[in-house]
Amino acid sequence: MPYKEALDLYERGLSVPDEVTLVWPDDNYGYLKRLCDPKEQRRSGGSGVYYHLSYLGGPHDYLWLCTTPPVLMYEELKKAYDTGGNRYWLLNVGDIKPMELGIKTFFDLAWNFDGFDYESVHRHQARFMASVFGAEYEATFQELLDTYYRLAWSRKPEFMGWEREWDAPQYKELKDTEYSFTAYNDARQRLADYERISDRVARICEELPEESRAAFFEMMGYPAMGAYQMNRKFLLAQLNHELSETGRVEEANWAARESRRAYDSIFGLHHRYNSLSGGKWNHMMMLAPGWVAKYQNMPEVSYVEGKGEQPVDLSPRPEQDRLEGCYVVDLRDGKCREAEGIRPAWLEGIGYDWNAIQLGEAIQASVDPRRLDGPRIEFALPRMEADSVTVQVYTVPFFPLYADKGSNRFGISVDGQPAVVAQNVPKEYSLQWKDQVLRNGALAVARFAVDAGRKRHTLTLTCGDPGVMVQRIIVDWGGLQDTYVGPSVWVGRDGR
Repeated sequence: MPYKEALDLYERGLSVPDEVTLVWPDDNYGYLKRLCDPKEQRRSGGSGVYYHLSYLGGPHDYLWLCTTPPVLMYEELKKAYDTGGNRYWLLNVGDIKPMELGIKTFFDLAWNFDGFDYESVHRHQARFMASVFGAEYEATFQELLDTYYRLAWSRKPEFMGWEREWDAPQYKELKDTEYSFTAYNDARQRLADYERISDRVARICEELPEESRAAFFEMMGYPAMGAYQMNRKFLLAQLNHELSETGRVEEANWAARESRRAYDSIFGLHHRYNSLSGGKWNHMMMLAPGWVAKYQNMPEVSYVEGKGEQPVDLSPRPEQDRLEGCYVVDLRDGKCREAEGIRPAWLEGIGYDWNAIQLGEAIQASVDPRRLDGPRIEFALPRMEADSVTVQVYTVPFFPLYADKGSNRFGISVDGQPAVVAQNVPKEYSLQWKDQVLRNGALAVARFAVDAGRKRHTLTLTCGDPGVMVQRIIVDWGGLQDTYVGPSVWVGRDGR
């Protein structure tokens, strides 16, 4: 099992007997670091995988809730399965609760992998929940799970303190998030989405027969409610800081109190969980802090006594949804062009907007990403009254399949211009890798000159190393200082 430093030793020539099974690990955050190359696929010992749904370590642990989406799990395990990794599968769950749904998905894939595809694995957990709690809830369960996983995809609940573990001093303490209440809708929309699923699971708990309520609460109710309160705690503490700085004291006081209520609510949820069914699961649920994590703490807020409280309207503001000179591409509008047996495909259940484009299967042979007539996807762009445009492409931060299998290359072209070739080779423990796993995204930036008088423009993404998964595309011709990645962060043009 070439885990951590053992992989470095193996890559430097460690001799392993042919009959020994190679068990390939992920990077502890759901991304397999490498798999068998063609020579290793011929070994008599075969291969397997060691996969994580929970982890204690840097840049940040995630020991509290299960937030690994089934489509990511399937995509990574499919690469292993397709390269012969079917001898031995190990799942690290930390604690069995609240990982039941993730465990079941992993075990069902291990038992009959050929019985799944991207569509069925995306629906798998909702269908199982419906088989337990009632078929009439299947569509509701799907929407709840989609929203829960999507929100955690951009930032896990454990990462909301924006601190890091075992890292440089500047990352040691809790800090405000990169979500915004003013520049865009992401903080407001995030809270609204979490509130919606939290309220819905609470209503389902009341609707179900008495004998089903405890099981539903511990399986779906607690994770949705707990994630909501964790986000509410940090985002309202941030709002308190921002309002205090602008002198809006009464509103800042309200945000401070609500942040504290969220903090207290989490412990109320712990008590409810541990008291279910006469204490059947007592001590199963807590905010496991590890050694140095601080997200479980109450962030500092300011409260001015005697000034009173004024509630803040946190409703999303539609007028903030638009950025002049910036266009977020709808991935569903792309036209897939197959070539050399490689066909880009649109997927649900992964990505910032919960859909993504997969540029071919990872096991397929690499092609030249500079070829505009190769496998590709094309998007029509609006008229741009500018002479240049910046394209930001966010991909899922996979590792290359194995050492000699490319570097996640793909091409970016506007209006048929020579493709700018992007690539991503994450190096575990690097700052780049830490940023990518905390945000579940890698960024590629390309700039092009354009004809301001042209009525129609075309964006082309070409395949290079199959398996690249595009999750968001932003086209900016307005000269914005910052461009929205979201729904997690704003980043500058240099990708910071």
